[in-house]
Amino acid sequence: MKHYRFASSLFYGAIAGIYDLLDVVLFRVPARNPRMGLVRALRPEIRSVIDLCVGTGASSIAIAKADEARCVVGVDLSAKMLGIASHKAEKADARNIELYRMDATATTFPPASFEAVTTSRSLHEFPPDLRDRIMREARRLVANHGRLYIIEWERPTRGLARFIFGIFPLLFEPRGFREFLSLDWEAFLRRYGFELERDESYTFSRLLIARAVEGQGE
Repeated sequence: MKHYRFASSLFYGAIAGIYDLLDVVLFRVPARNPRMGLVRALRPEIRSVIDLCVGTGASSIAIAKADEARCVVGVDLSAKMLGIASHKAEKADARNIELYRMDATATTFPPASFEAVTTSRSLHEFPPDLRDRIMREARRLVANHGRLYIIEWERPTRGLARFIFGIFPLLFEPRGFREFLSLDWEAFLRRYGFELERDESYTFSRLLIARAVEGQGE
């Protein structure tokens, strides 16, 4: 576990400077940008959000800027990612964001501290045991009847997009990525006490919206 954390921190530290280029290339059209979809999907009554594996802060900053009365917390193990996120938040004048260097599988926040949990393009990066721990932590952190918002890759079904996706990100993603793309999300979420409400498609991506169900989960 410690070895994986160290390797993960090194890897994301190495790519931190170019990480946002992916958003620039793929999500140029706002209506097809999953992060904008996430902002639109967040229920207006939600006042507190934690972004697990916040990365360079793209989702967190968008959420914070959309509603300055909302408290947004982002956690990540990569100091370089957090440094970029902090700089971007300051540049965007997003003052309602707090960033912490913290393990997403074991944060120090009390149970049910947040009304919503988000994570963007992160779950596929982890082996099943760490993915399991992140999901359990997500359920611990969110209040009953709160919401979970997940942005993940989705394989296009036709045309040029399907061809492009066959080359990238499949060439650059971890072992098990192909199997991850076939995940039964409804069953996966139910295992951790979440009920899938909506599944929206965007450019090479999907946005999954789930509700935390009291008394459910392994």
